[in-house]
Amino acid sequence: MADRVGFEPTVLLPAHTLSKRAHSTTLTPVLGRRDARRLAGRRQSFFIKPTHNSIRKATGLRKPSLTEYNHHWPTTNLTIIINLSRHLIRMRHRHFKHLKACRAGNWDRIHAPQSHAPTTRSKINEWQKQPEIQAPDFRLSHPRPDAQHHPVISPLDIISSIAWVYLLILAGAIARRIGLIPKEYDEPIMKVVYMVMIPCFILDKILGAEILRSGMVVFSSIACGYGLIVASVGASFLIGKIAGLQKGTGMRTFALSAGTQNYGYTAAPVVQSLWITATSTSTLAVLFVHNIGVELAMWSFGVMVINGRAGFRWRHLCNGMIIGVLFGLLLVTVRLDHLITGPPREALRLMGAGAFPLGLFIIGCTIMSMIGAERPSARILSAALAARFLVIPAIFLTAAKFLPLATELKQVIVVQAAMPAAVSPIILAKLYNGRPAIAVHIVIITTALSILTLPWIISFACWWIGLEPTIGNTPL
Repeated sequence: MADRVGFEPTVLLPAHTLSKRAHSTTLTPVLGRRDARRLAGRRQSFFIKPTHNSIRKATGLRKPSLTEYNHHWPTTNLTIIINLSRHLIRMRHRHFKHLKACRAGNWDRIHAPQSHAPTTRSKINEWQKQPEIQAPDFRLSHPRPDAQHHPVISPLDIISSIAWVYLLILAGAIARRIGLIPKEYDEPIMKVVYMVMIPCFILDKILGAEILRSGMVVFSSIACGYGLIVASVGASFLIGKIAGLQKGTGMRTFALSAGTQNYGYTAAPVVQSLWITATSTSTLAVLFVHNIGVELAMWSFGVMVINGRAGFRWRHLCNGMIIGVLFGLLLVTVRLDHLITGPPREALRLMGAGAFPLGLFIIGCTIMSMIGAERPSARILSAALAARFLVIPAIFLTAAKFLPLATELKQVIVVQAAMPAAVSPIILAKLYNGRPAIAVHIVIITTALSILTLPWIISFACWWIGLEPTIGNTPL
């Protein structure tokens, strides 16, 4: 008899003298209710029951006391670890088994009910004819055919495709240095390039560009051109403040020069080398539309920054680049661009073919003439490099990554992020009593170092954004 309900009896009887039901329900009610214990055992974790079983074996197949449990705790913990390891190995085996079947496409073998081994000869033959599941190939050189794969563009490939741009600039600098091209030739040559050759080149690339028939693409390109200039000049202004520049010491000229990228003579050849194919010039057409926003920002927001007062120079927008873009957009919008074919189109192509090579050559001459005009400041140059090659690329690439833009516009923004400083702030500094020498120094140092930074910025941008340049195109 039990002393109290729910406790063990004081009289210990041999286990073999009791029936299974009598032992589990009558004399030991603490272990009773066989069905409830069985259901509770199913809800137990996978390592609890083996632990109690191991202790029961060590204590003679009876319920262990607290002292005996503490005595055998090393065995308990070891059993838990062993069972946990077995469980993890079993789950990993099941995972890879299903993974192999998914890779091989054997969905019937995955979802088919498990059956016992076949017994008859016909079933054995049918079982042996089933295709074997091959292990997946995880080598990097054999990517999955259905996966999206964006190859990482090597900076050396980018250097080899745009090296001719810097060679033309270097050739112009050498020609000016040895006296082959006098300084008096710069203005008439640039006037021909800017007012005649570049409009012809722009018309040749814009006519037939289907992407410009979308008003959203045109509007977003102009908006990005304007907005990114404003953001870049604002970031350069903050960097100048951090560097210790003050008003009256070239602060405004520094902000405008460091915040304005080269959007014409250097950008167009790089876009042509990286993104243009023999059958599509959409990216170059989007670049010229994007440059309308840049020009608007230069002659409105840029004038306000360097002059200190709000103003807008409308007559400066009446240049060859803007006129060529607007006239081309008009023809594309009214769908008359397909009428300009044959000899007129060939004349446009030939007239504009040498616009950017000749412009790059004269830029090299101009840079050589600017060297030595004033001693540069190390503080200004270091701040300009930080703005031009660190902060501003981060702004441009973030916009290209997260804004819902057309792929061609993202390609343009990637190239613009890697560009050196523009020459236009030098003109604005001369017109509005700024510090042209500071703008000259920024243009020289960023242009010289851009051959090293440009490939890495573009390579990183292609990997991060998911773009794939078409390396190996012919120059303009």
